[in-house]
Amino acid sequence: MFDNIFIKLSSVRNILLNEYGFNKLSNLYVPRFIQNISNFLWKKSDVKVIDNMLINGSANIVSSLSSKIRLLQTGYIYHYAFTMIIGLLFFLIIFYDF
Repeated sequence: MFDNIFIKLSSVRNILLNEYGFNKLSNLYVPRFIQNISNFLWKKSDVKVIDNMLINGSANIVSSLSSKIRLLQTGYIYHYAFTMIIGLLFFLIIFYDF
């Protein structure tokens, strides 16, 4: 008697043993989806924003700025004295009321 019931309900038994297909869903599709999202975020946010803009971008800005400022340094004392006098005049003009 129970054998007939088990044969008739074998499809229900298989569905219950397979956990309504959620096991396959969670083992196959969810990891792929999460991996695709993580790869997208890694390439867009980490590589483009953090590495290229913040790390390498700031290094490039410092490098280009230092190469331009390097041209101002001549090593002659009269150039430095002239720069100090111009700076002093600039501050006097700004902060001194005429």
